[in-house]
Amino acid sequence: MNGQIHYLDLFQLYRFSNRSNVFLIETDDPKRLAEFLGFIKTKFSDYKNIYHINIQLRELTVIKGQHIQPQEIRKVARIDPTIAVYSWVITKEHARSLLDLLVALSHDEEMYFPRSARLGSMVKLPSTIVVFTHSLSFFPENVRKLFAEISIPPSNEKERKVIIDETIKLAKMKGLKVSLRKEAYIASAGLNLHEIETALLESIKTRQVVDAETFRVFKVNMLKRYGLEYIEPKYGFEAVGGYGYLKDFLKKRIILFYRYPNLIKKYGLRPPRGILLFGPPGTGKSWLAKALAREMRLPMVSLNAADLLRGIVGESEQRARKITRLLESMAPIVVFIDEADQLFQSRGQVMSTDSGVFRRVQNILLEWLGDEERKSFIVMATNYLEQFDFASVRAGRIDYAIPVMFPDYEARKEIVKLHTEVLTKPMVKIEVDYKIVAEKTIGFTGAELRQLCETAKILAATSNSDKITTEHFMEAMGSFNIDIEERKQLVEQYERQAKAIKTVIIPRDILEISMSVLNEKPKSQDVFSRVSF
Repeated sequence: MNGQIHYLDLFQLYRFSNRSNVFLIETDDPKRLAEFLGFIKTKFSDYKNIYHINIQLRELTVIKGQHIQPQEIRKVARIDPTIAVYSWVITKEHARSLLDLLVALSHDEEMYFPRSARLGSMVKLPSTIVVFTHSLSFFPENVRKLFAEISIPPSNEKERKVIIDETIKLAKMKGLKVSLRKEAYIASAGLNLHEIETALLESIKTRQVVDAETFRVFKVNMLKRYGLEYIEPKYGFEAVGGYGYLKDFLKKRIILFYRYPNLIKKYGLRPPRGILLFGPPGTGKSWLAKALAREMRLPMVSLNAADLLRGIVGESEQRARKITRLLESMAPIVVFIDEADQLFQSRGQVMSTDSGVFRRVQNILLEWLGDEERKSFIVMATNYLEQFDFASVRAGRIDYAIPVMFPDYEARKEIVKLHTEVLTKPMVKIEVDYKIVAEKTIGFTGAELRQLCETAKILAATSNSDKITTEHFMEAMGSFNIDIEERKQLVEQYERQAKAIKTVIIPRDILEISMSVLNEKPKSQDVFSRVSF
């Protein structure tokens, strides 16, 4: 499909406008092959030969015409109007095995006007080679210009309605009781015809209901296969210790407009698009993203950029398109991208050894981020601000870049209490002076504070104590080696990098607060003097 043109109509248009004798059709939906072969038999009935060649089995099936061997395709196609459909090219090795033949036939004049048509009075019927492939990227970019290319979208609204209605009708004919809820038609968006049918049959078998949940569950399982995690966050900002200035900003600039969407229309605003969280490792960017999703009352899909790239580069960028379509079909949803610098790194950082696959994958992701119709809210996170390409992830793709630095005194006090007695509830007494612990932990990250709490509990357990005390925390601190001066330098480095960014808004007041934390004065000098890092 191109715009509103169905891919079958597009094929006819391209064929008779002499684009090429060779067509690459990109899809991973087995139903499309059967659909295409049926279309060819009906609409191209004047052709003398129609063949289907299975690449995996190396078998040729005669749909119409004389029996031949696969290697005789070129000879036959130059004599009589012929259509040969190859399926399925699912690896680069499959593509390489066909490449020489496809290049040779792509603009062969005798293919375009076969001999029998030239000698007789037949209407010009150009011989055609059609290759069904999971990804166009299996073929070298420099030769793809010789071919005509068509990418089939997963499905359109009409197709989804037909397959849902027909599957339910067939189930009822077999005596099964099935109820249909209308939201299923919308919820099936983003899936191809085969996937829709699979989800339907699973739901009919197990639940006897076809509804939005039918397709939500199927999509969640698909995400898992791609290495993405679907999360329904349990905790909101109540489980984020401190960082009041960050939470207040997010409430006013993001959450407000998701809880009260009428404000967007009332004031002529553009819906929030996304944010980038940056800061040192362990400062709670992932935890904050989950809490934000909970406050927005949305589920979250979490992906690690490095893992995603390992799954895409070397396989196909078609997978990137499939993932973005799938995510968008589940919107509104929060998409959390950890290690985002791996996906949106500056051009100088990109390796030149992947034959341009990374660049094409990156372009697909940027196209998705820049889509005006995108309904997913993006939360990116990075520890390496200097590697992030802000020229590509500019305003319009995300709204703000927000520092998440080391927790201040109040935050440390809340974080320690959360991980000591709120998120987990020990059965023994808690006798901890959180003020003292907070004063002694300047420069700790949220992750280190959590580990400190765990270590203190272990010390209490190994000594068979009937309570967890401040002394256990004091002893636990001996296993941490925090270099304050080194961390101050790291914060200064983030500040310099942040101030150099011109393409995305960084809230100035948040930046100033975040950068001042390590310069705070201890509340009690005599208590703090006992600290050793």
